[in-house]
Amino acid sequence: MATPGHSRRVHVDAFRGERQENWLTGVESAFSTFGGVPEEVLIDNPRAPVTTHDATPRQVMFNPTFLAFARH
Repeated sequence: MATPGHSRRVHVDAFRGERQENWLTGVESAFSTFGGVPEEVLIDNPRAPVTTHDATPRQVMFNPTFLAFARH
């Protein structure tokens, strides 16, 4: 599920699993539905795009494929 921060619009895609390719497809689909790419995306520490998360220093390491997608 994706919701832009400035509105109550919702975009939902259903997948059989939380695989990285599903994440990328879902995020790209949400961007298409909302008509653009936001400057910032907030995700809730999912396993597919996040490699490691250290809560103490609040450091997150993202999967290289997900980072390449974000740069694209």
